[in-house]
Amino acid sequence: MNIEYRISMKLRKHTGTWQAVIYFPPQNGRKHVRRTDSLGVTREDDAVKAFDAWKRTRLEYWLTWYRAGVQPNRGHSRTLVDLVRWHLEKRLPVDGLTPKTIDSYRVALSRFLEFCDERGYTSPNDIDAAIVLDWQQWLAEHYPLKSGRPQRPEEVRRLRRFFNDLLDFSDVAVPAIRWRVPGRPDGSHFRALSLRDLHRFLETMAHDAPGIALECAWLANSGWRLGELFALEDAHIDPSGLGIRFDRQTKTETPLITPLPPILLSILEVARARWITPGPIFRHPDGHPWTKDTFAGRLRRASRQHFGAPVCARDLRVTYETLLSTIGAPVRVAADLAGHKDPTVTVKHYQRPDVHAMQQWSSKITATITSPKLLNDLRHDAKLDNVQ
Repeated sequence: MNIEYRISMKLRKHTGTWQAVIYFPPQNGRKHVRRTDSLGVTREDDAVKAFDAWKRTRLEYWLTWYRAGVQPNRGHSRTLVDLVRWHLEKRLPVDGLTPKTIDSYRVALSRFLEFCDERGYTSPNDIDAAIVLDWQQWLAEHYPLKSGRPQRPEEVRRLRRFFNDLLDFSDVAVPAIRWRVPGRPDGSHFRALSLRDLHRFLETMAHDAPGIALECAWLANSGWRLGELFALEDAHIDPSGLGIRFDRQTKTETPLITPLPPILLSILEVARARWITPGPIFRHPDGHPWTKDTFAGRLRRASRQHFGAPVCARDLRVTYETLLSTIGAPVRVAADLAGHKDPTVTVKHYQRPDVHAMQQWSSKITATITSPKLLNDLRHDAKLDNVQ
């Protein structure tokens, strides 16, 4: 299959980093597609070298990614079932999603197909603009959540990705759908703790919740997700004790490499000493492997009772990345420590503004721009010298 495409490199003004751009023009009934990769450099001469390396390593990936988006030929079946099967078996794997994540898409899309079957919808031609709103109401009736909470927004986002892929990779006619993604309950957004609050939180967990104190200390000092924490075994640790490597993460196919400074080595030593039998290093106090829901529930209850506010593992991850930016860590380093392939994900979703850091850097730049002499001249012109 001959694919027409154009490639270039472009400077992202809001981040100051260069990126590689690949553009597939409209062809064979498919709409144009544009994808980008961060080159992780800020200087143009470095970007040229990184762009040459990108063409040798990542260009073929995007060509394969585009080929995998090919729909059945016009004469073949275009039922919703076939399109969902294409999305799960071809589109999502080439984007690097793990089987576990794809299974979550499978659940949401199977419920959508169940809804369509009840309504008699078999092809995209049967879909109208209000289908998602009707589907959300149907979900609330057939798959209600506990405590009467609104339907999870993740299911709606997975369906939206399915429709977006149909628009990007096929000539299937999809109407302009009206979307309403449910918001999270008040106070449930992820936040970054201040350094003082983080110290108080860790001390509180060590004193009042010793069963999860080591896990909290590791999350706060590594920025890990729960999936990697509960999957960590001795096989992942370098024999010399220099670092930890996961060939792929539980959420994405991107490798995760974590160095082992003295603090993390000490936490590992204590965690290993608790168990004799082989298996995960971090376990439930009864010796069984943790589950995400069990740990998350215990952490939420303990933090609300003893710390005074609910804290989740994602809060600790956001705090870790925010503190990295506060001490001046390069964006590429922060992204690698978080296991993100694209540094813009780290900046956009994980680093929160720090008022004290903003004040410090603002003072530095204003002192550079405005000299004391100019300030005195301005005061003199405004006749402020005689103001008591």
